[in-house]
Amino acid sequence: MEPLVRIVEKYPVVMPLPVLLISVIVAPSVNPLKVVRSSVPARVTFPLTWTWSKDVAVPASQTPSAANPITGRIAFWTDDDTGKVNINTAAEGTYWDTPRGATVTDQALANYQPAQKEYQRYPGHPAMTSLSTVFPKPSALSDQQWAEQIYAIVPRITGDGSKEGTVIATGTLAPDSDRLFASLPELLFKPTLSGSERDLNYASVINRNTLEQKKFFLTAHSRAPDLNLFNLPRVACWPIYQLSGTAYDSTHTTAYDRLIGACSTINGHPYFFQRATPPEPQFRHRYHAQHQPLYLPPKPHAGIGAQFRQ
Repeated sequence: MEPLVRIVEKYPVVMPLPVLLISVIVAPSVNPLKVVRSSVPARVTFPLTWTWSKDVAVPASQTPSAANPITGRIAFWTDDDTGKVNINTAAEGTYWDTPRGATVTDQALANYQPAQKEYQRYPGHPAMTSLSTVFPKPSALSDQQWAEQIYAIVPRITGDGSKEGTVIATGTLAPDSDRLFASLPELLFKPTLSGSERDLNYASVINRNTLEQKKFFLTAHSRAPDLNLFNLPRVACWPIYQLSGTAYDSTHTTAYDRLIGACSTINGHPYFFQRATPPEPQFRHRYHAQHQPLYLPPKPHAGIGAQFRQ
């Protein structure tokens, strides 16, 4: 009798099922990775081209044949790490904006403002990215309860303050000092120990199987080049008060402004927007003239076929 062999399929890039579900839920007409729904289990067809390895003794221009056999083939896949959810910076965002009227919503925004360092309510902050888009809420928990669980899992975030915009914040928060995740498998574990073993995070939702399914959508690093598609420096979109030479105006800039400016300066050249007054009419033209090739590259964008100005 043949021994029973259990076959476990491994997908080094992406497991078909999560992609299939997301393509159906988010955009049924969009199927960028060409998920083959008719196959069981579903398969993912990647848009790649094979590179054939031929016998070096035969000219490469000739097609494969019995005299010129194919000896191997190579393919590689490159991910844009910045397009994934970073487990070191994402949390569970709760909407907040400046109240602009007297509606019930505006009154709630005014009453339940985020506390200082309640990053998951800062508009535009990376912590506003919701980890629940990858790990949906368990049916047994409310949205607020699942948000609190996520805050306990991710580093440097605490769930106090306005409690997802439901109470009045009374003071500055002290973010936890949990370590940053070195890799995706670290998401499974808490920094604490039970005896000689690491404690697990919410294991019914975040476990070895679910992490294997969702790893295509996650990253622990968000590595990105300093250059854009046209081999030109990237430009920070954060507006900073006009420099005086290379000096920052201490009256009109904060420590955050100066930190962003330092990170966006290459070889003494600032690559960020500058302005003297918010409605300054010459802001766009004056600073676009300085770095216009960076903002409006003359070449079409790769994979789009159009220029930014179009």
